[in-house]
Amino acid sequence: MNSRGVELRRRIDAHHCRHSLVNAEGRRPVAGTAGFQVGLSFLELGARALFSQDLVQVAVPVLTRLAETLQLSSHLGVLDGTDVLYLVRRTPNTPLASNIRVGSRLPAHATTMGRMLLAHMPAVEIERLYAGKELQRFSDHTSETLDALRAKAEKDRRAAIAWSEAHFERGIGSAAVAVFDFAGTPLAAINVSGPVNAFADETRRAVIGDELRAAGAEISRRLGWIEPDSKKPGAARSFAEAGE
Repeated sequence: MNSRGVELRRRIDAHHCRHSLVNAEGRRPVAGTAGFQVGLSFLELGARALFSQDLVQVAVPVLTRLAETLQLSSHLGVLDGTDVLYLVRRTPNTPLASNIRVGSRLPAHATTMGRMLLAHMPAVEIERLYAGKELQRFSDHTSETLDALRAKAEKDRRAAIAWSEAHFERGIGSAAVAVFDFAGTPLAAINVSGPVNAFADETRRAVIGDELRAAGAEISRRLGWIEPDSKKPGAARSFAEAGE
């Protein structure tokens, strides 16, 4: 494409962008002038885009190290409606790596990252989110009612980690923790996944849990989170409480 064609395409794209923002109330015409003012939705969109970029940049090196340390695939995801949207995928140099791609969506109620994000939502928000929606069954462990989902969310929240041994996909184990911002708000979740037998041994599970919690805390601290004294190393924690 020549320079004239590039310029024409740029103008068309700019016109389309202005039209889209006006329709979405992202920018509004200023009465009596030819100008526009930026709407709140546009500012919110920009803030979300910048945040997502920062979150991914912070998480990638931590998840890369986590995948190599545990020899399990690691991921970062955020809640998008009733789905978990995958933003980062890191895999170890093994033949049994995760086949989930960045941009994939999985049901929050049945997956470990989704469960951890639901675990930090008030019960009334969970009810509003799933009102009128069917909770698809993937295994005997899937929450198929709102009461069961709320109960599992409370259990995951108290444990501060969600475990799955082939609860979503046959032969695959997983564990997840939440990622927090400077205000202590859960913004995302990270997990590790791999062959279910990698999660079967209690000693191995303890190692996975410790490394995963440490990675979640590191990402959170880089986002400005300050770790409560009760969660610092040395604080008592019942690992059995985290199991299912």
